[in-house]
Amino acid sequence: MSFYRLFSRLKDFLVSSLYRRVLTARIIAHLLRKLCPEIKFIGLENQSGKLFLFIKDNVITPYSIAMKENFQTEDLSRALQICTQKGQSLRGLFLDVGANIGTATLAALASKHGYFSGAMCFEPEPNNLQMLRLNLRENHLDSKVKIIGIAIGASKSKLHLMLSNHNFGDHRLSLDLDKNINHENHLEVEVNSLENILYQENIPPNDVSLVWIDTQGFDGFVLKGAMPLFAARVPFCVEMCPDLGRVNGAYEMALEIIESKCENFYDLGSPNWQIPQVANTVRNYLSFLENTDKHTDLLIFPK
Repeated sequence: MSFYRLFSRLKDFLVSSLYRRVLTARIIAHLLRKLCPEIKFIGLENQSGKLFLFIKDNVITPYSIAMKENFQTEDLSRALQICTQKGQSLRGLFLDVGANIGTATLAALASKHGYFSGAMCFEPEPNNLQMLRLNLRENHLDSKVKIIGIAIGASKSKLHLMLSNHNFGDHRLSLDLDKNINHENHLEVEVNSLENILYQENIPPNDVSLVWIDTQGFDGFVLKGAMPLFAARVPFCVEMCPDLGRVNGAYEMALEIIESKCENFYDLGSPNWQIPQVANTVRNYLSFLENTDKHTDLLIFPK
């Protein structure tokens, strides 16, 4: 671990009660793994319903325990508020790209406001896919959600998915195995674009209300393969992380698409999340992420 990251973790421990709760949950999960190695997952119940989590996961699981809510629930709630204020219809489909175990979809469909007629989840990793199906079934949502077990990118292809053994939300697509992402294993997965998928499923872009993207640095390729949704002015939530996206060029690609195709964006991780930013300022706005391992979620609105 670099000195910067060590210092950042120490600062978080000293000033952040959330970080201390997450760390405590991480220690408890570690003890459970040692004392009861036969336990593979644990179950929680929160405002989004039932949630089953991998006990080996060292990020999503302790966060969900500490917060007593699904991972990224706050960002999703903010995105829905902004869309509602802008008069954006939320009665169509919710597309969850990089769905992991379904935390975003569960929160989106659990809304008391009755948002979204249904969802489509895209997840290529077999273990996450199994847990995703379990979470949807246990919350009686399997009839409202179509699961497609592939990765999403700019076009149809096959790529290597680099697997993390300790953070099951940090599996990453790689264009080149020689560019080591410091992950332990990898598997070959099918990739396709949102444009192709919507065409195959006979879904008009106007039937989509929100696209939620969390692909660990591959987000630019997802946006590139979603041009019909930009033409339909469908909003996207996209994770922006220079540290991840520069490995394969996706970060620069995402910046260029936001600058050229969008009107404005909202930084869902900011204290000023309700203030819109002009799209062509996105490069300068995100300069605070440079030379860090941090990220933020942007809600972007096409022109």
